[in-house]
Amino acid sequence: MKKSLFTFGLLASSLVMLGIMPFLNNNSVSNTAMAQGYNDDSYSKYPTDDNKYECRTGPLEGFFVSSVEFCKHVKFDKDKDDRGRDNNKQTGTQGPAGPAGPAGPAGPQGIQGLPGIDGEDGAQGPAGISKVNGTNYYTVVGDLVGILPDTNSAVSPVSCDAGDFALSGAYRISNAEPRPTVTSFQGIGGDPSDGVPPTGWSTLIFGVPGHFVETTVNCFDNSP
Repeated sequence: MKKSLFTFGLLASSLVMLGIMPFLNNNSVSNTAMAQGYNDDSYSKYPTDDNKYECRTGPLEGFFVSSVEFCKHVKFDKDKDDRGRDNNKQTGTQGPAGPAGPAGPAGPQGIQGLPGIDGEDGAQGPAGISKVNGTNYYTVVGDLVGILPDTNSAVSPVSCDAGDFALSGAYRISNAEPRPTVTSFQGIGGDPSDGVPPTGWSTLIFGVPGHFVETTVNCFDNSP
């Protein structure tokens, strides 16, 4: 008899709980909806003329609402986390400059510059000898000079006419023994380094007194 009464009481309690569950669920959803700012007229368990959109997610999942916007649910904690992450993205203080890198390879050769301006031609020099013939060639024989006893030497110079220049020369010495030594035989006057031809010729000998030397010069008549 006691076992039957216990069983009956347990069944009665279960029936009571089943009876109040829908009411508790409605209150739970109602409290959630109210916490989000909705009233009882904004949602319904069944579609109506005003509430014809069924929520598939969010706190009103399975309920019908007047707009799908009521189905959305935003977590404010997430916004705070996102703002925190944005703050972490702020740029910090710039660090010191790093060391200079190695020098790069040499660049390609530049374009060749333009050629320079040609200089002006110099003045034309005097005309040279075109040919030598009997009309512009002559010979001048110098003095016969003896060896001096104090120097044991003798020099015999000879020059062309003024304005003319020497082409070549010749000398003549005495044949008596011992014969004197010719130490110099060359053109004189002019400036060979500047291309100016000599204007005469000279012979220098060394020996004993009693010997003589005579120089001859062959000249070009450079008359206008």
